[in-house]
Amino acid sequence: MVYISLVFIYYSSNAQDAYIYPLNFLRLKNNYIFENPAASTLTEKGEINLFHSAFSGLLNNVGINYLDASYSLGKPNDTPIHTFGITIHSEYETEILKRNRLYLRYCRSIQLSSSVKLAAALQAGVFNYLVKSTQNSSGNSSAIPDASVGLWLAGRKFNIGISGVQLLASEIEPVYRTYALGRYLNLFMDYRKEISANTDLVLGMKLYKGKGYYEGLWISGTLEFMDNFSAGFNYIWKNGPVISLGIIKFNFLKIRNDLYFSYFHPTSTNHLANTGRYEVSIHIYPFNVGEKDQPHDEDIE
Repeated sequence: MVYISLVFIYYSSNAQDAYIYPLNFLRLKNNYIFENPAASTLTEKGEINLFHSAFSGLLNNVGINYLDASYSLGKPNDTPIHTFGITIHSEYETEILKRNRLYLRYCRSIQLSSSVKLAAALQAGVFNYLVKSTQNSSGNSSAIPDASVGLWLAGRKFNIGISGVQLLASEIEPVYRTYALGRYLNLFMDYRKEISANTDLVLGMKLYKGKGYYEGLWISGTLEFMDNFSAGFNYIWKNGPVISLGIIKFNFLKIRNDLYFSYFHPTSTNHLANTGRYEVSIHIYPFNVGEKDQPHDEDIE
């Protein structure tokens, strides 16, 4: 169980308190709904997201499997719009340790004007810490409640979201020590700029802060071009760069999909967990309604 203190556990300054935080996804937008349920306002009538992310090198048996699905009631320009969703998030360290999250969420969106909408959302469920038995030790499985809330302001060219994550700070004792789900605040921002007739530049950032030295800043730039391609670069403060490539808005079995591959290359040697990591994500839009209707040209520049 060496990985438990390398990847997911953060300690306070006196090393007495230990906090569990989720591992971030590499592509910035892949974190939106998981860390801010109000980002559900960006989803289409129906949407399914599947992610797999894993470390390479030293930690090649450590990673995440993820599924979320959303469904919105009403038409895109209705107000309010009610969006319901489910998230399944599983972090694994070999076959022995797993941290599983199962959440349900509700998001309510209202139009503030023809160009701007505001969403508020709640996400709640259970966190499960599973330790499988081995020849030398018995296994254990514990579950605790968890919840997050978020606000999201969305326009045709910009997004701003703030959320409180793991708000219950529930405690769990899977193996000989008590850990708490660490509360943290999360801020997302992005802005879309058309730079040519068939090319958009999307600039984004993520800022987060929690207990036990859990803090970070992401800066992101993504080019979407020729209607079907995406190329992006993230820089994760004190860790290193991420390159992302995508094929977007393509049809498979008459259903629209987006497919992305991301790779993180570490530039920091602060801890052993900072090895290379890859991520594959697919976004499925089963109702094939195309781009979600956004307010038009009056949007805030």
